[in-house]
Amino acid sequence: MKNIKYLIITLAVFAIMLLSTFAIAQNSAATPGPNGIFVWFGRTLPINYQYKLERQLDSGNSNWEEIHRTEVLDLNYSSMAGRLLQAGAKNSVFSMPDSTTINHFIGLLRGKQTSDSIFIFNGQMAYIETMGTGFYDVSAAPEKKYEYRISMVDKMNSVIKSSIVKADPYPGKVVLNKPVFKEYLSTSKNVALYFTLNGKNTPANTRVFKQVLLQTSFKECFPDKFYSRGDDGLMLSIIDSLVLPGVSYRYVVLPIDMLGNMGIPSDTVQINLPERQVSPLEKFVAKPENNFIVLNWRSPKLKNLQSISVYRSDNFDEGFQLLSRVLPTDTSFTDRFITRGISYYYYLVFDGLNESSPPTAKVFAMVDETTKPLLAPGLVKVKQTPEGNLVSWTRTETGTRGYYVYRGDGYTATEYLYSPLIISDSSAVSFLDSIQHLKPGEPYCYAISAINRGNLEGPLSGIAIAEPVKPELPTPVNILAQQYNNKVMLFWDDISGISEYIIAYCVYRNDGEKFIKLAEVSVPTYYDSTVVRGKTYLYAVKAIGIQDSESPLSTAYEFLLPTIKLVPPAGFRLTPTPNSVILNWDAPAVEGLKAYKLYREKVGESRQLVATIDSKKTGYTDSLPTAGNWFYTIITVDIYDQESHFSEELGVKVK
Repeated sequence: MKNIKYLIITLAVFAIMLLSTFAIAQNSAATPGPNGIFVWFGRTLPINYQYKLERQLDSGNSNWEEIHRTEVLDLNYSSMAGRLLQAGAKNSVFSMPDSTTINHFIGLLRGKQTSDSIFIFNGQMAYIETMGTGFYDVSAAPEKKYEYRISMVDKMNSVIKSSIVKADPYPGKVVLNKPVFKEYLSTSKNVALYFTLNGKNTPANTRVFKQVLLQTSFKECFPDKFYSRGDDGLMLSIIDSLVLPGVSYRYVVLPIDMLGNMGIPSDTVQINLPERQVSPLEKFVAKPENNFIVLNWRSPKLKNLQSISVYRSDNFDEGFQLLSRVLPTDTSFTDRFITRGISYYYYLVFDGLNESSPPTAKVFAMVDETTKPLLAPGLVKVKQTPEGNLVSWTRTETGTRGYYVYRGDGYTATEYLYSPLIISDSSAVSFLDSIQHLKPGEPYCYAISAINRGNLEGPLSGIAIAEPVKPELPTPVNILAQQYNNKVMLFWDDISGISEYIIAYCVYRNDGEKFIKLAEVSVPTYYDSTVVRGKTYLYAVKAIGIQDSESPLSTAYEFLLPTIKLVPPAGFRLTPTPNSVILNWDAPAVEGLKAYKLYREKVGESRQLVATIDSKKTGYTDSLPTAGNWFYTIITVDIYDQESHFSEELGVKVK
């Protein structure tokens, strides 16, 4: 019952914050969080209908987009736990409860039409979304205003009724006073810190950050936290057992509302833990033996000692009750009335004739679980990083001690135990599969199992698949370009023997501005038939491999195909007739011949183009020009529009 008791206290705080946040009874509402907008549909559970949630920018354009629709409320344990885990992953406030709490939640829901009688659970977003009476929209864009339309639809998808709510942009803003540090208690084994959480608005939860002085930066930690009401108002108690004697720690507490919006952080509190000392108190120990907890101590030499009182609680701070009184000569006590998986705290009081000693230092112990975890770790994901495959997952059971990572080589391979035991008390855990242990081009699949405090292993999680790693390819070397058949032939070293992952080469050419891809070839040669004489080119090559991998571009090689000066046709001759002038010539041995240009010139006038003649012809008949002395000349033109000099002139006199 320990976990239920503290859950009720915590959720009662959440419920108070929920009402102050929405300030409504039955109507729908929307409010911004740190990473999205939470929309509350109302208190009616979607039993015989569904809630449909639509969204649009607050512009009045009626461009509604459906973003969520509630599912049938299946009260099966696995279904509810899965929905709770999925909803809680969106919010930093949420911590996955144990199986007892989930069953209690399901029991409250059975036969209900509204969430009124589920009030303590109706104060946290994950439970609201699991019930189907709200939804945390984390797909919305920050700093934008949205409208939400909430519709009740029947089985025929007909709308029963709708309502529209507007939401302020996220991240949300919240006014929460900073936690005020009161005091701390410490031993060489643990430290307890106490803060008051007072102000106009009550926080829904707190986050704790810890620093090892002069060794680490501040990081979020997950100690035991308890909330209670006292003379000073709402009190936060923090018990951190992950400490070492003689080390100094710093703590900062950050208040947050039910959506995770952050308030003002507390002042930094520094705790200097004492060195371990050998004293009668240090000899007071508790340890599990044969399913019981055995206390042992060194009895102090006190006069008039009448008895030794043993006190016990399942809370470090409060609730201690007298468990037994033993003889003053006793140095041990066996606690037989325990529940597995629960930590018990003990202290002793030495009773004299007229007065008793102060309580000793507290010790604790726990008898391990004997049943396997019911739930597998949730939200298993894998992300490819330069360092390797980063596998992450979420804790689903509060009694988890650690995890095993299983890996399969291939998309459908059977997973095998891959990691040592990963000890962690965090709600979010990760494991890096180093790049040194990954074969390029090989896909891997991962699954996670949880280990409880009884060293019992739970079921495997769902499989997360990592895409194959891209290999690093060597860069091609010794690029060479040579003239071949008046074009260019490229050569380079074949480096496929260096890397088994190379499948082709890409050839690039720079015409003066940037490198462009010419071709992809499977052999280390390439013939470029598109070069132009007289133009300088740069050639480079890169290797292409599996998984779309590429090497860096090689060193560029410069190449110039020299120009060949064009010559006019030889054998240019002219034959006059009574009505025309016949011109003939011999075809020149010119590469890339395109055409001939025939010119005519009258003495005292400028030269004029008579005709552009196809390169396949070697003759032309010109109509007899007007009277006078005329001269003809011809030039050659190639495919690059380069022209030769003029041929010799041939004259004719027309009467």
